[in-house]
Amino acid sequence: MTRVRPVWRPTTCRSWTGGSGEGTYPDDPALRRAMLQLVHRRQGIMDSRLWWAFPAMSSICVALGAWLLAVGAVVPGVTWLVGGFGVVGGLWWMRRINIDRLRRAEHRLNGNPAAPGRSPHRTA
Repeated sequence: MTRVRPVWRPTTCRSWTGGSGEGTYPDDPALRRAMLQLVHRRQGIMDSRLWWAFPAMSSICVALGAWLLAVGAVVPGVTWLVGGFGVVGGLWWMRRINIDRLRRAEHRLNGNPAAPGRSPHRTA
């Protein structure tokens, strides 16, 4: 098995997952092709489905926050605006991290030891 260098995670997360954070990729070409097909399927799902979700969530947060501000509820309105954009931003960030993780897995399964970009979590 080929050893894979782990992505940096806080120490507490490592203890929660129970693992060392290191993964392995099989040396068998058939298993590598099967894993690569799974990676491509996940990439296709992330690229094609729910393209409308982030604009819809953002517009709902803006509409509800603006309505609350318009009726005079300042604290709930600001809370909706800030909290909504915080949630949407967090979801966008997680999507970006997952796409980067799938891209690195694809390059490693194709036999390229170094991925084309660096994860924002990589330290070395």
